[in-house]
Amino acid sequence: MKTALLSCLLLVSAPLFAQHRAPEDHVMHAQKTAAPISVDGVLDEPAWQMPQEAGAFHLNFPTDTGFAKWPTVFRVAFDERYFYVAAICKQNRADYTVQSLKRDYAAGTSDGVNLLLDPTKDGLNGFIFGVNPLGVQREGLIDNGDNLSFDWDNKWFSAVQNHDDHWTVEIAIPFKTLRYTVSPGESSWRLNFVRTKLKDWEVSTWSPAPQQFSPNNLAFCGTLIWDEPPPKPSLNLSLIPYVNAGYSINYVRDETSLEVVDKPADFTRAIGGDAKIAVTSGLNLDLTFNPDFSQVEVDQQVANLQRFELFFPERRQFFLENRDLFAMFGFPQTRPFFSRRIGLARNSLTRNNETVPILAGARLSGKVNDKWRVGLLNMQTQQRRWGPESVLPAANFTVATAQRRMFGRSALSGILVNKQNFLSKLNDAERGDFQHWNRVAGLEYNLYSKDNRWEGEWYWHRSFSPDKDREGQTFAHFLGYNVRNWNARFGYWYIDGNYDSEAGFVPRNGVQGMYPGFSWVWWPQSDLLNSISLGVDGDLTFDLGWRSTDRDVSLNLEAE
Repeated sequence: MKTALLSCLLLVSAPLFAQHRAPEDHVMHAQKTAAPISVDGVLDEPAWQMPQEAGAFHLNFPTDTGFAKWPTVFRVAFDERYFYVAAICKQNRADYTVQSLKRDYAAGTSDGVNLLLDPTKDGLNGFIFGVNPLGVQREGLIDNGDNLSFDWDNKWFSAVQNHDDHWTVEIAIPFKTLRYTVSPGESSWRLNFVRTKLKDWEVSTWSPAPQQFSPNNLAFCGTLIWDEPPPKPSLNLSLIPYVNAGYSINYVRDETSLEVVDKPADFTRAIGGDAKIAVTSGLNLDLTFNPDFSQVEVDQQVANLQRFELFFPERRQFFLENRDLFAMFGFPQTRPFFSRRIGLARNSLTRNNETVPILAGARLSGKVNDKWRVGLLNMQTQQRRWGPESVLPAANFTVATAQRRMFGRSALSGILVNKQNFLSKLNDAERGDFQHWNRVAGLEYNLYSKDNRWEGEWYWHRSFSPDKDREGQTFAHFLGYNVRNWNARFGYWYIDGNYDSEAGFVPRNGVQGMYPGFSWVWWPQSDLLNSISLGVDGDLTFDLGWRSTDRDVSLNLEAE
């Protein structure tokens, strides 16, 4: 029955993908430049004197029925090493709005320009590079069309020049920073430019994006045509070794005389590192040995006012690139794989989360061709002893995924997760409730129409364990429809009482729930109000016998 239902959904959704096509007049040509380009913000190179440019930016906010008041002009070029972008942004110097000089500034806090790149042309996965008038950079990955991750950092260059009535920017992105393929007869990417000017409440895009959608959505990109094929990616290898050492002395004093009676010393040392290797132009191999992760930004502090575990996003660079191939399966409360289970664990004595040594790991991810993406991860952690009879066993984590692109922007994916606990050297008391292994296998179909009106997700996951009482399943569906004046959505999820995913994030078992919602939006076209919306949202949770356990139904009236 599930197979028949999925087949029907694919057949029904197939005609939806022929409804939208990128505007043919939003096409840019990238010409190869023989003369060098100095990234200084001064647009005096011959490449920037060519007539081809991107202008006439369409408003996305506060309305999408006109053009931006403050003009923006973009040009692009390339050579054997870099993809270049130049922009002229009309704006009075006194009107600059910049909240912070911190890298990766948040959306809506600064004037600036963004470049969106979709080398695979799938409308789902790409890159964003941004610069504000004071030269502050931001870069990130885009997955699922418009989901931005600014935890990704990479090497690129930019420079800004400020003038009284405009500012200019030059950008040079090394081709080694990007993931793309060069196929015979294929000479196009997709791209878009986004301009934000806060004082005038203007957000505009080169290729128009309807105002009910994010301007950073890859569904609305224009076309970039290479007059000559971009260079074939060469060897791309990054090595990040580390060495750290520490020496401490503990002065033990007599409790009565306070004289020093002992001076035990402790010397610590560690060596390790990471490597990033481009196996092919679309496949990337990450390797790590005894990782340190000391440079990772700390988590946001959150007060947990509920009785379930909170979800904290992954911030370690090793796990970020192509993260959707591993981390986005399932619904938020039923992730079959959660990378923070590796290297972090709950101390059974102190009840605090503590680090667990990672011995080594490898992660292969990316695009095999225009239709297939794959992910493979294997990591080994060390045993951690909490107390005399409290031990966290050494474990091996393996994840394998494959994704098949279908109907333009949709995908059919499969996942297999295996956690292997090494218990042979532990006694019965130390083994406790640990199993020798735990596995999860699943299938998932993600629907994204080309015009972004339809969005859906259907999945089925099954867990396997030596203890048959800890084997179970979870399945769910979600479908949403979004147009200019209204949107509707409905989701259902089910987690049986025996479903067990040791390497995943499943804070609650033996429940099912629904997510109904409907909103009506009015765009009054006034100087005071941008939109007025009225909607109802529900979050209804039941046990497996349909007895209500939690419910949250809200009626929302919002004016922007």
